[in-house]
Parts: sequence; C-alpha cells; structure tokens
Amino acid sequence: MIKKNAPMNEPPVVEDMVSEEDILRGFEALRGYVDITPQDFRELYIRIHTLARDRMFQRQTAKDIMTTPVFTIRQDSTIGECINLLAGKAVSGGPVVDAQGSVVGVISEKDILRLLGKQPETRLMRLIDDSTHQALHPSPELLRQPVAAAMSAPAVTAGPETNLGQLAHIFEKLAINRLPIVDAAGGALGIITRENMIHAISELA
Repeated sequence: MIKKNAPMNEPPVVEDMVSEEDILRGFEALRGYVDITPQDFRELYIRIHTLARDRMFQRQTAKDIMTTPVFTIRQDSTIGECINLLAGKAVSGGPVVDAQGSVVGVISEKDILRLLGKQPETRLMRLIDDSTHQALHPSPELLRQPVAAAMSAPAVTAGPETNLGQLAHIFEKLAINRLPIVDAAGGALGIITRENMIHAISELA
C-alpha cells in the first residue's frame, strides 16, 4: 500500500500488506518447523520487499516509462500556432526546440495563460473554439508573439538512462509536471509526465 501523501522522491512504504493470520497460514503451508515469530517474519518480509522495490527504482529508467514519439514545438512558432497545436494534440504542454532540433525549453498551458493575462486555473481549451481551433479572446499582438516569450527556460531535461529514483528526485525538487528525455545532442527522444511517474511508482507498490 502506498501512502497517499508520500513525497514522489521516496519509494512507497509497505504497510499492513501481510496480516498475522496470513503469516500463520503460511507457516502451516510449509509443513515443517520454522523458528521465527509472526512479528519477526513480517518485519523480515517488509525489509525484503523494500530492498526489492529500491532495486527496481534503480533498474527502471527513463526509456522504460517515457512517452514516445514526442511532438515538439519550434521556438520561433507563434503563441497562436502553439495554442492550436496543443489543442490539436489534446495535451497541456511539450518541449520547445531550436532550429537544430535541440530542446531549449518547455511550454505549458500555464506559461501561455500567464502571458495572456489569464488566471492559471483557466483551462487553455476554454480559449479555443472547438469548431475552428482558433483562439477567441487573446489579442492578435499576443498571439503573434514567439513561443520563446512564454516558455520555461533553460530546459530541464534528463537522459534515457536516468533511473526512476533520480527522476522522482527531479520532479519533487523542481516541482515540474513534465520532463523531456533527450539524447547526447539534446534532441527530444520522449517525455515523462507526472502521470507517467505516478503510474511507474505505483507499479512497484
């Protein structure tokens, strides 16, 4: 069982996974004498489970959990183009790349809403007309601004071999919602979202 409010950079804590009745039935199934109390056995089980889980935190890497292929946004694209792209992909953000394809930043709904003077609680899709995918309220001048004016930069990225424990530390320390995974040249290989992280960690519970 995972503590609901446990920090992401800590492995989930095993609690009450094995009852004393379960342990006694297990002893009976062994059909032999085992010189260990149920309490000692449960503590041993928890320790073994924790060690195995921690080992998996080291073994599982970014390339195992990232979403790929990942769409990217050119930094010279306009805010209007970016809004339409996010709407078309039904996503809330993505990596921004330069002319060489290297990740230079990340753009999100909140970044765009901040530039447009909207409250962060506003959903970007509320600014989009569903029939035309055109932004309704922002001024033409704002929509013509480059993505670089709103993106979060410099980009926080990680390599494909970054393990799950390291990824969790990055998400927790920097309070980010998405992390581009890049190759040695800085090109986008995939992206990991907070949802990807929660799913990966819950699999180890």
